[in-house]
Parts: sequence; structure tokens; C-alpha cells
Amino acid sequence: MSPVERNLSDGEIKQIQQPSINTTKCFEDLSNELFYEIFDYFDGWTLWNTFGNLNIRFRNLLLDSSYGFKMDFSRSKEQDIKNCLREFLIPNRHRIVSLRLIDKEKTTFSLNSLLISSFYEQLQLLSLPLLDTSSIIFLLEVLSLLPRLSSLTLSILSAESLEDLTEMYSLIFKLPSLKSMKLTSTVTNTKISLRHKKRTQQYSPIEYLMINHCCYLTDLITLFTYTPQLKYLICKHNVSSNSVDNKKILFRLPNLRYVSIGAVSLNFNEFQLFIQQIGPQLQVIRIRVGLADISSHANQWEKLILRNFPSLKRFYFEFSDQLREIQNFKPIEKFISEFTSSFWIERKHSIHLTIGNFGHQKDDDFKLSIQPSRKKWYNLSKDVNEFHGASAVIDDNTNLENILPLLETIQITELKFCPGNKYLYSFTTLLSHFPNLNILEIASFPVHLLVWSLPEKMAIPLSNITKNQITKVKIWEMKTLPHIEYIFKLCPLITYLELVDWSGKDLKSVVEFIVTNSPKSLHVLGLHVQMNFYETVDQLKELNETWTIQYQNDKILLQWK
Repeated sequence: MSPVERNLSDGEIKQIQQPSINTTKCFEDLSNELFYEIFDYFDGWTLWNTFGNLNIRFRNLLLDSSYGFKMDFSRSKEQDIKNCLREFLIPNRHRIVSLRLIDKEKTTFSLNSLLISSFYEQLQLLSLPLLDTSSIIFLLEVLSLLPRLSSLTLSILSAESLEDLTEMYSLIFKLPSLKSMKLTSTVTNTKISLRHKKRTQQYSPIEYLMINHCCYLTDLITLFTYTPQLKYLICKHNVSSNSVDNKKILFRLPNLRYVSIGAVSLNFNEFQLFIQQIGPQLQVIRIRVGLADISSHANQWEKLILRNFPSLKRFYFEFSDQLREIQNFKPIEKFISEFTSSFWIERKHSIHLTIGNFGHQKDDDFKLSIQPSRKKWYNLSKDVNEFHGASAVIDDNTNLENILPLLETIQITELKFCPGNKYLYSFTTLLSHFPNLNILEIASFPVHLLVWSLPEKMAIPLSNITKNQITKVKIWEMKTLPHIEYIFKLCPLITYLELVDWSGKDLKSVVEFIVTNSPKSLHVLGLHVQMNFYETVDQLKELNETWTIQYQNDKILLQWK
């Protein structure tokens, strides 16, 4: 990382300046405080082996009892774990502040050998892999002896069809300093039979709760009565209704600001009764529903937000399914039309569509969501968050024939195109269905375009679609210079071009080609740094000293009039 990079805050743009001369004579001149900051980037065992025998000063720094070690066995080999336990971890249990174990195969040995007890008096973070229920129950009883434990991650391994988590949650809520809790279960059906917490009883201090298992809404609300200080809630799996009348269960979470539910199997009225009890301080709502629930009218959500959540900043509403399973697109079209009202536009929330096979599944995914606008690659100023409306990510391998009318209904203004190898559509044919397009992002040029040396040989003439409104283009992998010329002919109104991977190309040749062949509208070029930073800047200055050269994150911005 260059000195300039370290001095720039996230998203900030500054003029390129040569760094001042470094006055530090040697590495050992650094202060103890700075060395401790460097040490924090290392796992404790690696740190001890790397610096412990390097010199007297480093060894004394590591022997200082006030310094706590972070242990991470997630990528360690079994023999390394054995050596670490015997030579380092067990003798230094009282100085361990964090301990991570992930690989199940390595855990059988290491967990039994950790000898977790009150000797881990400084332990603040513990993350363990898949364990059976009885092992977790025993472990939780021991963890209650640790006065500083603030973060705990557990995963349950069970062959049962129904897992009773009552005792487990009861023990979790007794941990005196626990602030963050993540519990994962591989079981489809879970049961939590806790009684509602009485006001006279002691509450759990948990503020961050991730429930990575299915549960009933009533069980979730019961957990709330034990965690009144909750600020951040994530339910990764399905939250469903049951026969209990949810109206009788009252709760209040005055500090809760973030709610995310991975799958909601509730009708709108049930969800409304639940969510509106949280309080007006809620800032983020993120929910995912099935096709049957997508028919919820947008005006219902508008009223819910206006009446109950004046502080709400971000709202995420997502539907996803396998493309072949969707037989009727009418509810989706209705969803789109209702979530493009002025209410959502004023709050800079827009439709986002993802179509394709991005997870290597057998079938293509279809994901539709309403989500807030965020800073993107084409925002050239940290103070600007442009809103361009609906966006889409499309995989060229997907058969889009049945949903082209839907795509045209959305009026997409921002598109990321991921070429495949089935050649179902020519590039120009696909773009012809997006007349409102303003932003274009290309993962790489379609392989089948490489057989043509010039764009004129495309099956569909460029003249048919060059009346588009595309002004900003990003290319992740540039293969040949003629492809850039193709972009210029395709997008005559282009104002900004960004190239990510242009490796194997001479910098001067690329820039000169772009400046010479680009439309007059182009005035900003973004180049991701692929060589020595200052060498890149010097080469650009040699081409034209009048150009303005700026730096933003990991790219250089070249601007001319």
C-alpha cells in the first residue's frame, strides 16, 4: 500500500503528491505502542514464533502480562495446534483474549485439550465449530465463570428432527458480560420453551443477536423479554407463525435499531403487529419473503413506516426463487409498479434485479428487491450519492425470453452484464431491451465477440441502439483495444470510462487510444493501479501535463476538458 493510500479516507479524492521523506532511521526506532498495534494483526502463536526469538526487546514486549493474545486455529494444521497447545496456549491461558476454532476435524483434539476454565480470565471472544448439544451445554456452564466473555459463536450438530434449545438459551442468558451471540443449528425444526422474563429478574446484557436457525415468532418474542438491551437482530432462517395469539405477547426494545429476517413466513398483519412494537428508533429493516407474500401492497409498507418509524434510514425487501419455478410474473409486475412511487424515490430506494447462475447451482436464480441507494463506482465524489433508479445484474447464460417484457417494465437504468458461454444473446440485442440505461458495467467482454475484429460485424447494427442514454461504463476485464472502440460507438454520450483489469497492455498505448478515439463527451478516465503507483502517475504526466490526475480508493482518475 502506498503512502498516499494510507493518508486517504474511504472514498476521498485528493491531488497526487509525492510523500515527504521518512525520518525514521530503522525499524527498531518505532515506539512500543506502535509495535503493539502491529502485533494485533498476528495470531498469538504466529506472533510468538515470529517475534519472540527475534531480539530481547520484542521478547520482553510479548512477555508483558498486560498484553493479550488472539488465537485463531481456523486454518491451522493439527500438528501445529498440538504444538501450540503444549508450548504456548495452555501456559498462557490467563492472557488469551480471543479464541477461534472452525474446522470440525481439528476440533475433536483441540477442544478437549483447551481445558477451558476460570483460568481464561481475560477471554473476551470465543468462536467454536459444530458441537453436539451435550458438549455445548457443558461448555456454557463453564463459560459462566469467565467474567470478560463478551462475544460467543456456537454451532449445533444434531441428527434430531427437532432440537430443544430451551436449556441452551437459558444458559446463554446467564453469561454475565455477553454482548454478542451467534447460534447456528443444522436442525430444521427447533423448540424454545422459555418462560417470559419477569421484570424483577436479571436480564441478559446481549446487544447483538444472530439466530441462525428456524424459529416461531412467539419464541423470538420470548427471547426479547430476556434481552431488553438488544441493538442488532439477525434471523438468518425462517421465522414462521404458530397457533398462539401474538397480540397477547407484548415487548419493547428501545435500543433496537437493526432487524434482519432471512425468511418471513408471516402475513403482513402478523408482521406489522410484531415490528411496530419495537419502537420509533428502528433505523434498518431487512426482510425476505416468498412469492406468495410478494403481493403485499407497497402502500401498506409506506403507512407502516410513516406511522411507526420516523428514524428509518434503510429498508430492504427481497424476494428470490429459482427462475424455472416462477410460472406467473403478474404479482412481480405489480410489486414493481407499486414500489416505484414517489415515496420510495424521495427516499432513494429502488428496484434491484439479479438473474443468473452465480452460485454454480443447476438452476438460474431470480432475485428481486427494493433497497436503498448507496455509493457506487461511478460516484466520483465522496459527497455525492447519485440516484439512478432501477438496477440489474444479468448472466448471459440465462434464457431471458420469457421475462423480457418484465425487464422492460422495470425501466432499468443501471446494468451489470456477466457474459457466459452459451451465447444466448448478442450484446447489442440484450441492450436493446433497456432504452433507459444510463450506467453499464461489463464483467468482461463476451467471448464470442472476440471472433470479430471490428464492431461492424455484429449481427445487429450498432445504429439500432446507439440512441441510448449510457454515460458511464465500467469494464472489469479489457481484452483488446478494438473493444473499447466498440464501447465508444455503442455509447456516443459516454462521459466516464473505468478500466479495472488492463494488464498486459501498455499504459501509454491504452490512454492514447482512448483519448484519440473517444467521443467528445468523454472527459474522465478511471484506471485501477496495476503497477508502481508513482510510475503510473509519471507516465500519465508525460503524455499531457495539463491533465488533472486524482486518486480515489484504488484507482487513478484522469480528467481533461
